[in-house]
Amino acid sequence: MAENFIAQKEKHFPMHLPNGITGKNVDLQTYFDVEDTLEPLVFPENERTARWASIPAERRDERKRTLSLLQRQTHLDAVVFYDDDTPIGWSAGRMTGALEFMMDVTGIHPDYQSKKIYQTFLKKYLAYLRDIGYERVISYHSPTNRAVLISKLKAGFYIAGTEFREHAGASVKLAYLLHQDRYEAFEDVHSLQPQPYISNQ
Repeated sequence: MAENFIAQKEKHFPMHLPNGITGKNVDLQTYFDVEDTLEPLVFPENERTARWASIPAERRDERKRTLSLLQRQTHLDAVVFYDDDTPIGWSAGRMTGALEFMMDVTGIHPDYQSKKIYQTFLKKYLAYLRDIGYERVISYHSPTNRAVLISKLKAGFYIAGTEFREHAGASVKLAYLLHQDRYEAFEDVHSLQPQPYISNQ
């Protein structure tokens, strides 16, 4: 599996995205440095979310060590978006089962939003995850995050449920099936009027 990851990374990265942006697979330290710098710009503090649980400063280094261990034990993916050499966004995710990958968080600098960078990345990233061998991709979003919800639904994701999480409040769980036969089986079971499969190859 590890050899397949390496081969597919070389095939799919760097990703060429709109407006000259490049997506690069990076190590965790690079990812954390970019996330720490850009997160306040992309996700400014909101007093309404202050009551949500967050990892206090004294436990953040331990979190990074745990993620580093997880990366060595399983598949943890980190991508940074660059405009030339300047980081303008990030995305991360991880294996949650033998056949399932969770897209955890993506952020793009406000100056680069609404430029089809995320939509193009999503399409290419789903093709990458399919080539690695995953069958299903999941992600969690605020029910009021209309832009991302609409973007992912248009890309072929479906609503798989809702969860209530201490660090993110109410969350809509989205899923995408990476193979047409699995999608058609899902549609056959759940839909009164099955919809066509949206391929991201």
